[in-house]
Amino acid sequence: MNCNVTHLLRLHILILVYSLSTVFSKLAGGYELLSLQFIIFLGLMFVCLGVYAIFWQKVLAKFKLSVAYANRAADLLWGIIFGAIFFSEPITKSA
Repeated sequence: MNCNVTHLLRLHILILVYSLSTVFSKLAGGYELLSLQFIIFLGLMFVCLGVYAIFWQKVLAKFKLSVAYANRAADLLWGIIFGAIFFSEPITKSA
């Protein structure tokens, strides 16, 4: 596999991890404040954000900032997909 393709794949896996933080955040919101489930999902959210923050710095060493940020738009796509999968949110077409 081409080195650039490998780096791009790693970038998108990192974006996937970042978008999982929103899933954990929404799941935490469904529980009472400071309940065990709330704390677990909040902790998972912070783990995702921590992993993202560390590896984002490594991504910036491999890509130009404009390229890395342009690929972050994939977060929106993952958010829509995760909303449909985990929360049964409908995917609708905008008029």
